[in-house]
Parts: sequence; structure tokens; C-alpha cells
Amino acid sequence: MITGEVVAMKIILRPDAGPEAGLGHLGRSLALGRALKQKGAQVTVVSHNDASTREFIAKSGFNFIPLRESLAPCGQVTGIEGDLVADADIVIIDSYKVTDESLEQIAARNKFLVIIDDLGKQYPGAQIVITSRTTPPFPYRQGVWPLYLCSPRYALLREEFADPPLRHTEICRNVLLTMGGSDPFSLTTLLSEALLEGLSSEIKVNVVLGPFFASDDTIAALAAQSGGRLVVHRSPFSMRQLMAKADLAVSAGGQTLLELAAMGIPAVVVQVAENQAENIRYFVNAGSTVFAGRAREQDIQVKVAKLITELASDIGLREKMSLCGQRTVDGKGASRAAEKIFALFGEFYGDDV
Repeated sequence: MITGEVVAMKIILRPDAGPEAGLGHLGRSLALGRALKQKGAQVTVVSHNDASTREFIAKSGFNFIPLRESLAPCGQVTGIEGDLVADADIVIIDSYKVTDESLEQIAARNKFLVIIDDLGKQYPGAQIVITSRTTPPFPYRQGVWPLYLCSPRYALLREEFADPPLRHTEICRNVLLTMGGSDPFSLTTLLSEALLEGLSSEIKVNVVLGPFFASDDTIAALAAQSGGRLVVHRSPFSMRQLMAKADLAVSAGGQTLLELAAMGIPAVVVQVAENQAENIRYFVNAGSTVFAGRAREQDIQVKVAKLITELASDIGLREKMSLCGQRTVDGKGASRAAEKIFALFGEFYGDDV
């Protein structure tokens, strides 16, 4: 706990990252971290010590402490060392590997604990749970901890996605294809081939390869043979410029889906993980997204190409989907969440702050 001004507040971010986790946890945690830094907090990121993760954090301008994974066999502890936790006022966890016992240990140190959640679990000792779910997964009474921040109003996006201009739908000329930071089902080449075959030759396909892609030789060869129709972008730090040029997108169902909604880009989504199901269902119901199917489906590339081809020729439907996305996500969620964290920190500790 601290005394004095809020600007002295010390915060630890502990997101998952790396080839298995991709960039979703890291990206949204850093978005929240930036909003907290803008309010005067000192933010330190503790995460996995691979080159791509280190580079991404460094570009984001955060102090980085490598996760000592030798201290966390099978993910059974947080990987945050005791002295680091002891010096913190707030600990923010975005990880599937942190156990209830570890969370209880952090709470026992009288730390303000914030969880970023996809799983709909209960988190012992947490004061705030920020969740992609649109309703709290468990009944709770007003004023009883934890507080659930549940809605696209709290979508944790980089500040560059706040209040983008409304899109004006035109003839489809660009399709964006992104499976996120990694591609565990090797869908990128398969979907690229299907899009090149199914779409008009006047439509360009921009393909994003995340930093944790195992190999890009096949997609590079496909791009070389495409006559300029397929353009490959390797590990762009920011997706906004690519999204601004896109008329349609093919995406996995994680963090990118929220960014596409904020940018007003109609999306065809492929579910690549179980925890994406509710996120996808929400945006399908909101009208900004159409669901192609699960990554393991044998004919998924056929379904994606069919849906994209239909949307490419339907300007009216794309206009409607674009408006639905931007009405749902305004890109200010990280700032709202940061304000709540600061306000509730003071409420939780009362006169001791």
C-alpha cells in the first residue's frame, strides 16, 4: 500500500506471451498499462523471456523483468518473485497459468489484485475482474468484491483505436488476413490460397504473420507467385494502418476481433481456441462479424472464401456491419478501466491511501 499521491503508485503487469499464448494477453495488458502510465503510475511488465516478447515490450516503452520460468514448473506459481510483489501497490494478472494459491498469496500481502479474464472463473482475493464476457459469470452484490467490468466499454485496446472515424464503405479492394501472434493450426497459407482463388483478381489480400509464426517460407512463395495480389506483412508493431486500408478481414476470434470492430471493418472469424467462443458469439449477435467455423473443420477454407466473396459483393451489408462494430466498441476501454482501477483502489483502502 502507498501513502501520498496516486502518481507514486507502482503496478506490476503479468501477462502470458510467447508461441503458445500469442500476443492477445500481452497486447491488451500493455494497452491497460499505457492508460495507467498516462495517469502517473509506474508500470513494470513481468512476462516470458523470448526475443519477440522482449522486443514488443521494449517498443511499447515499458520496464521489463523476465519471468523466471524455472520458478514456475508447470505454471504452478505466478513467476512473480516475492520482493517484486512486496514493492507493488497493484498486481494485474492476465494468465491462464496462475493458480488460485498464488492469487491468494498475492492478496494475503494486502495487494490490490486485478484479473483480466477470458475463462469465467472465480478468482480468490481479486478486487477487479476485467472480462470479455458481457455479463458477470457469477452472481454478485453491488459493493462486494470483486467488481466485474464486463462489456465492450472495457475492451482493452491501444489508444490508437479510440474514436476512429466512421468508415464509408466502397467497392471492396483490400482484404486483411490475420490469425494473430501465432498460427497453431497453420491456417494462413490455406486461407490465402482459398482467397486468391475465390476473390476477384482486382482484390488484394494483405496477410499478417505474427512474431510467433514457425515458418513463412510457404506463404512467401505464394506471395511471389500471386502477381502482387498477396502482400505479406511480418510482425507489424501496429495493425491500425493495415486495418485502415481494409474493406474486409478474416481473423481469429481474440483481441484482433475487438480492434476490427472499433475500426468498422466487417470480419469473417475462425475460432482457434475454446475461450474465443463467447467473444465470437457476442460480435456475431452485435452484427459486426460472421462466423465461418472452427479451425479444425476440414473445409474451413471453403467456408471462409465463400463468406468473404459474398460480403465483397454486398456493399449494403458491409456498411451495416461496419456501423454495428463501431457502435459496439469505441476504443476507450483501457482508459475507462484505468479510471476504475484508480477509483476503486482508493475505495478499497479508504483512509489508508
